[in-house]
Amino acid sequence: MKAEIYEELRELLGRPGVGALNAASSKFPKLPVDTLVSIQSQECLRRLRLQHHKLCSPDRVQQYIARYTSGEEILSISHDFDIPPCLLARLLLEHMVGMGKQNVSACLKDPTVLPDAPILVHLPASSTQDVLAPISIPKSRLYKDIQQCVEKDTLSSPAVELIRRVTGMEFELMLREKLQDMGIAFKSENALREAGFSKTPDVKLEVPIGVQGRVVNWIDSKASFGDHFNHKVQGKEQFQSFLCGITLAPRCAAAFHFLVYLQRIGFTFVSITLLTAICTPEESWLLKQLCEQIWVWHGHLLVRVH
Repeated sequence: MKAEIYEELRELLGRPGVGALNAASSKFPKLPVDTLVSIQSQECLRRLRLQHHKLCSPDRVQQYIARYTSGEEILSISHDFDIPPCLLARLLLEHMVGMGKQNVSACLKDPTVLPDAPILVHLPASSTQDVLAPISIPKSRLYKDIQQCVEKDTLSSPAVELIRRVTGMEFELMLREKLQDMGIAFKSENALREAGFSKTPDVKLEVPIGVQGRVVNWIDSKASFGDHFNHKVQGKEQFQSFLCGITLAPRCAAAFHFLVYLQRIGFTFVSITLLTAICTPEESWLLKQLCEQIWVWHGHLLVRVH
């Protein structure tokens, strides 16, 4: 996908809901709906993360409680404050009802676990008011509101989270099946974990393969749209950790890349002493450890340079 098309899609799909999807689908009819849904989900989740501290601040939570106890529905409040309905319901259950996080999660999955007795809400008194009498919230009202939130929330409801999890598992299964159909030997994530590896991609190829001029040693399935932001974040948070977070100084990094080049063109053994002219003894030792890491991982080439 061209960058300019993707940026236009980001603008169109920056809000949750079917309306944004229909608009994007009408403008780009050749794009699969799954692609549009993936982009929309990513954009909305990123925007939510940026605004999370503001949406969940103590002052804002008190505003939510005041409006709900005055008779408004959760969906109406969520629309006005631009907050996902299930996130707002979660905040109300925690701060208004006093439920713990685990009980809140259970309640969103099954609202019948709400307390049978009416919920008494004690509103804080202002500087110009005396202490207010507690307000009673019947279970039937809260039950109905939570059901509506779960049905309407396309970003953070338990159903959406389950879909994301199942989709990820489905794509991992598809990856393993395709490799098996192509006769490519690999070790699964579970097999790597049982073998004692602390960092485990979804599949580790027994023998590296070439893809568009690059050596591929492992594959990690991501059921998301692979934009620049995702690649950057995944490279920082996950891929570099496969080399145990090693950081090299520029001089040592140059020598390391030279060793990698030799390995790529077929050398199975390289004498570290050949590099003592440009490296200190400590750096030479580190290079040796890196070469052993490369051999174990069949050539992972992810290195951070100062």
